[in-house]
Amino acid sequence: MSKKIARYLSVILAVSVLFSGISLQITTAYADTADSTASENAQSVVSADSGIIDYVEYTAEHGITDKATADIKLPITAYAADGADVTVNENALNWATGEGRLTWTFEVSQTALYNLKIMWKPGDSGIDPEFPILIDGKTPFDEAENIVLSRLWKNVSDEPRKDAQGNEYAQEQVEIDDIITTVVCDSEGATVGPFEFALTAGTHTLTIVSPEQNLNFYDITFAAPEVVDSYEKVSADYNVKDLDADIITIEGESADVKSSNSIIPKSNNSDAGMSPCDNSLTKINYIGGTSWQSSGSTIEWNFDVEKSGYYYFNMRYKQSDLVNGESCRWLKIDGKTPFKEAESLKFPYGTKWKYYTFADEQENPYYIYLEKGPHTLSMEVTVGEVSEYFYELSKIVDILGDEYIKIVMITSEEPDVSRDY
Repeated sequence: MSKKIARYLSVILAVSVLFSGISLQITTAYADTADSTASENAQSVVSADSGIIDYVEYTAEHGITDKATADIKLPITAYAADGADVTVNENALNWATGEGRLTWTFEVSQTALYNLKIMWKPGDSGIDPEFPILIDGKTPFDEAENIVLSRLWKNVSDEPRKDAQGNEYAQEQVEIDDIITTVVCDSEGATVGPFEFALTAGTHTLTIVSPEQNLNFYDITFAAPEVVDSYEKVSADYNVKDLDADIITIEGESADVKSSNSIIPKSNNSDAGMSPCDNSLTKINYIGGTSWQSSGSTIEWNFDVEKSGYYYFNMRYKQSDLVNGESCRWLKIDGKTPFKEAESLKFPYGTKWKYYTFADEQENPYYIYLEKGPHTLSMEVTVGEVSEYFYELSKIVDILGDEYIKIVMITSEEPDVSRDY
């Protein structure tokens, strides 16, 4: 499926959400102490094709169900290069031109499912790196032919820019000059969550093929997948003594990390409930919208907790694109999913700004335990429960695309109306 069509489908299924303050309405309760499976219908859709099975077929065929319990760290400097211009400096591997291929050999002691985690840093400014990977010299599934590492961006300054009249407009976006940790996942969003690679006990190889740009690799690990329990199970260990309204407020427009330079702070002067707000000047007061609707797009905020305890949170949002539908976001705290329900926060349609409390169907807030100190909160665009429909649509688009090519081979792109083909 073409990237353009794939991203269009992703936008249909994961529409935009606008965030004005994520008021981590976080109320404190002090403590004593500190599946992703596609539908049968989707599996029955046959792609026309490259001869390589897709990820859904791969998960159905490999027969491994156990998740790894320990990480496998590849010896980053013990590589085999094939046409690659590589140097090693301070435990980092620099791939100067990104041409050729690099292969690492590693040992697996446990037959299980593993995530692939890459710690890397771009060598030059530019587009997100894209490349195929091979396991034991073969493409494990079709989506592995297009692995994407997303660059990270931030505001160049904390304060918005201003014009001569004092109206605010968005800060310039600059790349974050730091090591990035990426857990490999589906760049098109058809599969929710990171890929799980099935590895048997024994010797294996991983090959990265021609990213075609300067990259630095610091660490490559086949990691044990995150095990996420339900809120009911997680909260069974909670020990709440008393409640206190100690609120932490985060302004949505003050995001610290973004996965795209198009996700910029914005302004809305039509709603008096916006923060900040001015009756005569334009103020930067929200983030999101159409620039934050592609599956996998992520925004992250930093915040500090003054007292350890159990917190729930509210946020002020507007989702006015998907009529009578819901847009989904994946919540993570400090890079981890607190419980299963956080994998798909649903934001219903509405034409006005409204408040949202992360709660169950009975409107009981979900509590998250946070230690005193600095933390991060991230929200990632996900298609949520409709991922299987995305998969089914993508396979149909593949078939239609292949049939179109067959027709054009006979008729050309401008068929002769006077000719009987």
